[in-house]
Amino acid sequence: MQSLGWPTLETRRKGARLILFYKILNGEASVTIPDYIRRSDVQTRQHHKDRFSRLSTSTDAYKYSFIPRTIVDWNQLPEEVIQAPSTEVFRERVWKSMV
Repeated sequence: MQSLGWPTLETRRKGARLILFYKILNGEASVTIPDYIRRSDVQTRQHHKDRFSRLSTSTDAYKYSFIPRTIVDWNQLPEEVIQAPSTEVFRERVWKSMV
C-alpha cells in the first residue's frame, strides 16, 4: 500500500466521517445533530473557532460511535480545512491534511 501511495483503510474511514460531518453541518445531508452537541465556548490561538465540546461517555460503545469520534477528529483539523467554501474543496483539503 505504501509503495502505491494508497491511504490506509483507517485513514479513508476517518476522511469519510469528516466529509459526512461537514455535509451535516452545512445542511447537505438529511441527518441532524442532536441538541446536546454544543460548539465550544473557549477560543484559543491554537484551535479553530468551529470546535465542538468533547462528549464525556460512559461506555466504549458510544465513545467510538460516529459523533463522539468525529468531534475529536474535527477539532484537530486546521482552520483552512474547516473554512472550505464547498464540499469538494473540503474533501480535497481533508485528504491533503491527512497525508
